[in-house]
Amino acid sequence: MVILLSAAATTAPKLVELVSELDGWLRQQGYEAWGMALDLSDDDSIKVLPKAVFDRFGRIDILVNNAVDRSNLTSLADATRQKLQDSASTNLNGQILLSQAVLEYMIPAEKGSIINISSMRGLDSPHFPFYPESMGDQPVNYTTEKWAMVGLTKYMAGRYGKHHIRV
Repeated sequence: MVILLSAAATTAPKLVELVSELDGWLRQQGYEAWGMALDLSDDDSIKVLPKAVFDRFGRIDILVNNAVDRSNLTSLADATRQKLQDSASTNLNGQILLSQAVLEYMIPAEKGSIINISSMRGLDSPHFPFYPESMGDQPVNYTTEKWAMVGLTKYMAGRYGKHHIRV
């Protein structure tokens, strides 16, 4: 089984550490871990990763969209167009484009699974009266992007189910 995990480890040291840790455990189970840096805000990076995985393993069985860039999270009061665009570039658009790139391999195979990780913010809104003042304002773009991931999941499930791809 080949699982492509989009995580926030875009830097080589973090990635090497994660792969090393996973590989030791996975080899005991008869599997291997292999990693490659991914920048979900860069279209070339998004295209290169699935191709490299396919070239190495001959298939992609599962994509786990689990990345989140927290560097541009902002309250509604402090939101700027640039912060919102930079955040959505990774947290939403990057995951849509990575799914698109992976689907190029799953559709011809007529199988696969895409798991989009949202959060409780994708199901409800922050309950501000219950938060202590120390928690401050909750990020408007995080909540919005997590709601969008739920919508994306429903869209892709309806669109690609006919290809035996579960989302």
